Amino acid sequence: MAHMIDMSNYRENMVYVGATPWHHLGTQFTGDETFEEWRVAAGFNWEAQKKDLVYKATHAAGHEVDVILPSHKALVRSDTEMVLSVVGKDYKIVQPKDVLEFFREIAFASGGRYTMETAGCLSDGKRIWALAKIDDEMRVGGIDVIKPYILFGTSFDLSTSTYASYTTVRVVCNNTLQAAIGTAASNADVRITHAQTYDEDSVKRALGLLEGAEESAFDGFIDTANLLTTRKVNDFETFNYFAELYGPKRNEGQSVNDLKISDFTTGQKRNIDQLIRLFKQGPGANMKTASGTAWGLVNAVTHFEDFSHGKNDMKRLQSSAFGSGKRNKLASVNTALALVA
Repeated sequence: MAHMIDMSNYRENMVYVGATPWHHLGTQFTGDETFEEWRVAAGFNWEAQKKDLVYKATHAAGHEVDVILPSHKALVRSDTEMVLSVVGKDYKIVQPKDVLEFFREIAFASGGRYTMETAGCLSDGKRIWALAKIDDEMRVGGIDVIKPYILFGTSFDLSTSTYASYTTVRVVCNNTLQAAIGTAASNADVRITHAQTYDEDSVKRALGLLEGAEESAFDGFIDTANLLTTRKVNDFETFNYFAELYGPKRNEGQSVNDLKISDFTTGQKRNIDQLIRLFKQGPGANMKTASGTAWGLVNAVTHFEDFSHGKNDMKRLQSSAFGSGKRNKLASVNTALALVA
């Protein structure tokens, strides 16, 4: 199956509120549903359980015996008995319900500043996440509207730590970018390894949620975005920027300027051509903040990763949120900041 969304109960274990998301997957909610309805629709109504790993050994007398491996456990879904991964015996589990429970007081309680946006499972439930929208907005350059969100998730296949982070969506094009970009704020991104014990209040305190200090996490992001809007780029710089991110690997000491067209593969040329088109003609490219600026370069990359790169919608979602797409978006800002320096 091409989709990597969890289908363990023969349906798409993903839920969203409002318009159909760009990945076109999941169950649509109105926003009035209960915590339990969200838990079921998102596919969070199971537990990850540690089970003994047993192997066959030959006894001195010549017959086989079952031996339990003491150092590791199988991490198994309680509903399907599917093995999600093999982990160390001291691996700390954050359960699917815990991911949604993180939002109970801030999004499911009445009168809060947060509303649930989406939640779901990927890869047979090996990765799960939930996202809530903050009732606020920011503006880059006074006109480019950015919506703030908070993301919480974990994995059961050792692919990611448990994480809680602020993220953003550019309204004009729905591009996503982590708020931790370009900020020194300590509460923009929190990670809990699977060797650590998860404590909900500690994570919320680290994010500033208990003190109502969410805004500080976005201050550096807006400052960085505003700075990038002031840097105009020419065609030469535009090509080099995308070649830096999507071009061929270079030898030590070799710069982008040292590359020849023959060094680029057909796929790399195609990607860079598409990125240049997005930079000049993509959604929001004509805004004063983005037109011919380093901020526009960043948004060409985010739009490319969120909507174009990858073989299908689910591959793009997986990559953009957790994999190479996420890394490319992070690198896009650092590469753009080098133009300002």
